[in-house]
Amino acid sequence: MKKLLTICLIMATVFTVNAQDTKPTKEETISWLKEKLDNYLEGDYCNPTIIWNKYEVQNFEINECEILIKLKYTTNNLRGYTEYYDMIISTKNMEFNQLGHAETNIKAIKKILTKTTKSEFEDNIGKVYFSDNTKCQIKVRFDREENLQSRINTALKYLASFCPEKKKETF
Repeated sequence: MKKLLTICLIMATVFTVNAQDTKPTKEETISWLKEKLDNYLEGDYCNPTIIWNKYEVQNFEINECEILIKLKYTTNNLRGYTEYYDMIISTKNMEFNQLGHAETNIKAIKKILTKTTKSEFEDNIGKVYFSDNTKCQIKVRFDREENLQSRINTALKYLASFCPEKKKETF
């Protein structure tokens, strides 16, 4: 009887340990999100007005605290210029709605200065053209896989749990 009880305890321990290992690691979650965003992130955003504007996703990087999306902005107005931006979205604040949009505040976008973008426009961005309440968004095609919205949002929340809390400074 003692042997039977010992065997049962060992088996219960093995099953408990295996059951706890089912959550993905941080690296597996990042890899899964990269795959889904790479496949379903809409790469171009156009404003079909007389002055044509186009935002094109060049690349993106993911870590436990944020998603960095590199954008190329092109316009065909009188100056016809191209600029590059980094859109940084916190994984804690990022959530896709049913339409596949995730929004961030304009403050989360940083302009990348290059020789071709140095102009009077760079001094005004964030001051004249955009208010602090301006929202920017990215879009993912959720119609390609079943329950993709909830799965991506769940993965983002899980990934955000790995992000260390920022220490509050005394002064």
